[in-house]
Amino acid sequence: MLLRIPTDSLSCLPAGASYVAHSGRARVSVSRVRDPLGRETVVVYASCDSLARACYRYERALRSLRTDSALLRSVLERKRSVRSNGVGTLFKPFLFGLLAGGVIIIMYHQKKKD
Repeated sequence: MLLRIPTDSLSCLPAGASYVAHSGRARVSVSRVRDPLGRETVVVYASCDSLARACYRYERALRSLRTDSALLRSVLERKRSVRSNGVGTLFKPFLFGLLAGGVIIIMYHQKKKD
């Protein structure tokens, strides 16, 4: 969309008035306002329905990704804590097996002596 405004027309624009252009669902308006310090300022406002929808869709996707990321982070933390216990879980049966083997060997040697 293109809105051409000659600079002399913009400077003659009364306060509160604006130039407006539409193209499909896109809209732009240009106005001249006076700020509290007395300076004149050109204000350009543009909007587009499809752009607003796209922003909303991206914001919703971002919220969903943040939720999924938090969920995955908590699952990862739980797996890390289980994994740290995994070494102890494997090591205990090994030690029990060594101890049981030692007891059986001692009993075997005592029985052989008798």
